[in-house]
Amino acid sequence: MSFNERNKLLLAKIESSYGVDPTPTEADNAILTKGITRRPYGGDQISRDLDRQRMGNDHQIVVGEQAEVTFDVELAGSGTAGTAPQFGELLRACGFGQTIVVDTSVTYAHVSSSFESCTFYFNYDGEMQKVTGCRGTVTMNLSRGQFPMLSFRFVGIYQKPTAVAMYDPTFRAITPSPVNDTNTTTHSVHSQSVVLSQFTYNPSIDLVYRNLPGYTGIDIVDRAPSGNVRFEAPALATKDFFAAVESHAGSVVEGAISVVHGPAAGDGNNIAISVPQSQLLPMDEAGEDKKRMFDIPYIALPTDAGNDEFSLAFT
Repeated sequence: MSFNERNKLLLAKIESSYGVDPTPTEADNAILTKGITRRPYGGDQISRDLDRQRMGNDHQIVVGEQAEVTFDVELAGSGTAGTAPQFGELLRACGFGQTIVVDTSVTYAHVSSSFESCTFYFNYDGEMQKVTGCRGTVTMNLSRGQFPMLSFRFVGIYQKPTAVAMYDPTFRAITPSPVNDTNTTTHSVHSQSVVLSQFTYNPSIDLVYRNLPGYTGIDIVDRAPSGNVRFEAPALATKDFFAAVESHAGSVVEGAISVVHGPAAGDGNNIAISVPQSQLLPMDEAGEDKKRMFDIPYIALPTDAGNDEFSLAFT
């Protein structure tokens, strides 16, 4: 038989204990993905490199078997206030905590301990690979004229695929809306409303695969959140962004970045993104629609309280 490349489905469920399969189901844990790919078997290798009477290779042995899965998911709410979006468990396995206020909101923010993990069932046209102990990182992208997207990369513990029936999943209904003047209602950089072309955020999670006697797993050991904002350059009298990015005199300007996308709060589809304390970094200029644009990278900074560099709220 041959495999149809289009027939790929993913189930994901949070693990109660690290690396222990929680048995995701087609009815409750199917994820609507886009462009899903995987590395089904990989890991560090060592070569025996024995001395012999001739030249040539020696055997190479994998010393830490792992699997990697990458995919995109549309950034959209659940349609019900206080109900987590379909990718909520994925964010939790990327170092985010989840806070639910019943019938009101679901909010995600970074944590620095007690990291969660998930199990994937990756079904490729009737061949299923179970990947346990998955942890990952994610990049958020809101670009003009496109659907907001989350791009995930997960690493987990390898298990050999098995033959199963193709899934018939129940997907959670979502209604994504493109980034435009109608849908994206707030776009502010350092207290200045801007004509926004793109916003990105990358927590830059530092993932470490560890395999040593007594432990096998993927650990989150650090993060360094950053991103980029691209917007129409305002007049100096409106907002002096040069002063906002300058740091050569030793002082740094901090400010908030805010984006709100979607309808008014109440149905779970309103998305509020907040970077409360950011430093704008050396900037570039670009032309877009024959308009002058600023292209400015930034880093997200925590306060002394910590874990408050970023929040993503659905209301």
